[in-house]
Amino acid sequence: MAASLRRISLLLLAIMPATFPAESWSQQPPAGPTATLRLTLKEAVQLALKQNPQKNIAHLLVSESDRSSQLALSSLAVELLILARENAKNAEDRVEHDVSMGDIATCGQGH
Repeated sequence: MAASLRRISLLLLAIMPATFPAESWSQQPPAGPTATLRLTLKEAVQLALKQNPQKNIAHLLVSESDRSSQLALSSLAVELLILARENAKNAEDRVEHDVSMGDIATCGQGH
């Protein structure tokens, strides 16, 4: 029986290379239009971060928030400028009024 097992195993070893070529056993990438991209770990991490949709969405949300803040501050700046001009005009009017009334000497001295 041992002899028959040896013959069967030798027969299988002889048939196997013909049935399954050595190329099918190798760990080579499959031939075809898809090429393998070889990257270092650093490059792979950078590529993953670059293509990460969650990171891209977060970046867009931060940019949108920054833009909204800039718009709000610019409208506040316009209001502040208007108030400053009104205050300056009121101050000029008070000084002119005080000068015309002769009260300029007492301005700034607590009555």
